[in-house]
Amino acid sequence: MTSDGLNFLIVRMSSLGDVLLTTPLVRCIKTKYPNSYICFVVKKQFADVIRHNPRINKILEYDNNCDDIVESIKKEKKEYIIVDLQNNLTSKNINRKLNFETLKFRKNIWKKIIVV
Repeated sequence: MTSDGLNFLIVRMSSLGDVLLTTPLVRCIKTKYPNSYICFVVKKQFADVIRHNPRINKILEYDNNCDDIVESIKKEKKEYIIVDLQNNLTSKNINRKLNFETLKFRKNIWKKIIVV
């Protein structure tokens, strides 16, 4: 663990705009916990958007195989706080397989469906 004792796994795999909108969260985490370790799970096609963010320690590129992501994380032997900003079946599957503390962003999908 880091000297802050916190490792964050941010899960936001898509879409381009939504991945970009996570940067304030990354900045806030690093401001509050400057020595924290941040690992970011993102779809391969969107990884370049965050690749040069100095606050992100590691990027795991999701390529339609959540088992690869889970195995990569388990190999690190770190305990993470998962920040699930995707909140879909794939991210829930990752959360379930890792069994770490998880913070989720709850999308109001029904409101979106009604409005659209």
